[in-house]
Amino acid sequence: MAQPQLTLTPYSGLEKENFREFEQLLRSILAVAAIPNNQQANFLQLHLRDAALRFFQTLPGATRQDLDLSLNALRDRFCNPQLQELHVLKLENLKFDPKSDNPENFLVSLQTKAFKAYPDPDPPAVAPVDPAAADAALEQTRFDSDTARRAEIIRSAQEARSLQIRRQFIKNMPGWLRAKLLEQPENTTVEDLCIFARKQLSIHNLCKTEDTVMDAFSEMGPSMSDTLVTALTKLSHSQEAMDNRLN
Repeated sequence: MAQPQLTLTPYSGLEKENFREFEQLLRSILAVAAIPNNQQANFLQLHLRDAALRFFQTLPGATRQDLDLSLNALRDRFCNPQLQELHVLKLENLKFDPKSDNPENFLVSLQTKAFKAYPDPDPPAVAPVDPAAADAALEQTRFDSDTARRAEIIRSAQEARSLQIRRQFIKNMPGWLRAKLLEQPENTTVEDLCIFARKQLSIHNLCKTEDTVMDAFSEMGPSMSDTLVTALTKLSHSQEAMDNRLN
């Protein structure tokens, strides 16, 4: 059977990249492609770039030759708790400027920073079913239970991250819009809130433009307003007289 085509985007250590996702995909490819253990660390090195590759090259030789040790070192460097706290601060300090930004771009920025501040957990892998187990049914039950527990840990973390994104999105909107967003049902997705916010901002800006025109007209002095009305009246009468002659 032909092997499926496998691609792995190199990891550079940039803030916008997610090392945990890179590691998970790397391990999946190593397993599917059945790459020998003594070549796995080299495969990792081939998929590192820039800051990540420079850091990898500073590691001791014994570490660079071992996949698990290399990944642990990279994880400690690019996913350490202090960096995560920094990402949380960046997320909390992100601001929305309605004059120069739009809700869609702001939501993308929120989601990018939230993945750094609240990454998916990496619970222990589930041991595969042991075909030599004395009680096959019990072994399958153990495997299913461990798999479900692992999936629940990841799901809970993703749900908590989604709540943080929703909270930050609403918090950063202008006060008048924030009140309207808080009135939306709790099950409204942040993507739907984004669409709602864009519509409300468009309506608000349109009304503000019309109000500005009316205010400018209202701010004219009485004499200027009277002169303008008189000129418009004369122009209208002249137009009517011209139409009558043509008829």
